[in-house]
Amino acid sequence: MGQVKIHHLDVYPDKAQYHPREQGSIIVEIAGNQEAMIQIKVSFKRLHQLEWEEKMEIYLEKAIFKQISIPFEVPNEIWEGFGVNIQLFANGKYLAQKSTAWDVVDHWRRAPRYGFLSDFHQDEKGQLNDVDSLNKFHLNIIQFYDWMYRHDNMIPPAENFVDPMGRTLSYPVVREKINALHEKGMAALAYGAVYASLKDFHEQHKEWGLYKNNGDPYHLIDIFYIMDISPDSPWNKHMISEFRKVMEEGFDGIHMDQYGFPKKAFRHVNGRKELVDLANCYPALINQTKNI
Repeated sequence: MGQVKIHHLDVYPDKAQYHPREQGSIIVEIAGNQEAMIQIKVSFKRLHQLEWEEKMEIYLEKAIFKQISIPFEVPNEIWEGFGVNIQLFANGKYLAQKSTAWDVVDHWRRAPRYGFLSDFHQDEKGQLNDVDSLNKFHLNIIQFYDWMYRHDNMIPPAENFVDPMGRTLSYPVVREKINALHEKGMAALAYGAVYASLKDFHEQHKEWGLYKNNGDPYHLIDIFYIMDISPDSPWNKHMISEFRKVMEEGFDGIHMDQYGFPKKAFRHVNGRKELVDLANCYPALINQTKNI
């Protein structure tokens, strides 16, 4: 037999982030060029301080992918990070090493690491490789971009639906990915454009919209019409109700988006034209949503 060589070595925690006193695991993936007994040395560190160490031995078959799970108890900390180093040996000879890290928090707000998902087609059912990849990157807050039925009516009326851009999407896929994220210690945030309605909704609620000085409505590509988010506006109340429904569906928060324009616009109140400074409206809307 020749020299043992490691062709593949990957190391990562089974969750993107942990809560105090959870049970965690470090996943180790190994593949080599021949059969061999492999000794594994696992070191857990808090910065430079060695916290604990484990040693184990596994049998590695030629060109066969091997995955092992190394359990550990998450400490009762409200905010702390740990490093993990894996070293491989054969007959006392060093082969390879790989490092990873994990953290524990009482809430993801303490250490946010942002990612997103955007594929919710029917053929995504059961396909969770994207969630696995997000986990390996330690991303713990995941935005669901353009997951909804409509911007002004977010929860779809059927399992499969067509979104404003003409894509056929699957709501069971959305739910599946929410659950998969939760299992891996990630929060799911629903994308929501705070002032975007579709054209037909705007036509039915013109008094809810925002307008230019010449009376033309603000819109984006003649699909998304900009609505009045003032605290006392009907649109504000409508969207708070929509966001509440979203939270009841299992999401952990709302990614509240705006398009950067207009900065100021006119609204119509009791037949009068009023100037709205949107910069003054966002904090109130955010706080209203936070209190859902």
